[in-house]
Amino acid sequence: MDVTQVTDLEKRLLCALMLSDGEAMAEVAEELQAGDFYRPEHRAIYSAILRLYAADVALNFTLVKDELAKKGDKSLWEYLNGLRDLEYSTARASAYAERIKAASQLRRLYEIGRELSDTASKSGATPIDVLADVEKKLTAVVDKEIRALRSEERRVGKECRSRWS
Repeated sequence: MDVTQVTDLEKRLLCALMLSDGEAMAEVAEELQAGDFYRPEHRAIYSAILRLYAADVALNFTLVKDELAKKGDKSLWEYLNGLRDLEYSTARASAYAERIKAASQLRRLYEIGRELSDTASKSGATPIDVLADVEKKLTAVVDKEIRALRSEERRVGKECRSRWS
């Protein structure tokens, strides 16, 4: 997935989140972190959305704009206004989030590959050094995914229990 596709998905997701009164946010809040977004503007906007959602505030463009202003991010207002005209689907928010997360993971794996290449090309590096670095970095990625899956399992279990109680 190229950068333009990812940034387009990010924009669509942000719109869906701001215009769904928090419904779409419930689906993606545990799956995505601000760091999963490619563009810094999108990270800042998503962080503002997360803060509002955590405070149990209904989400909309105006409230997100106000939240950005509180954090001194007035430069994002014009950018935020430009998002209003995008086509989006609140029903697809979860799918947007999954694709954004996957792109984030691929970026991280690419970074690890670059870092490992740098380690291997260092004078004095041994295969054991490189393999130890590979293991450490890939384990960190896998551990993060396992934590995310466990969190999702807990959420689904809680949801099922509440439906059957």
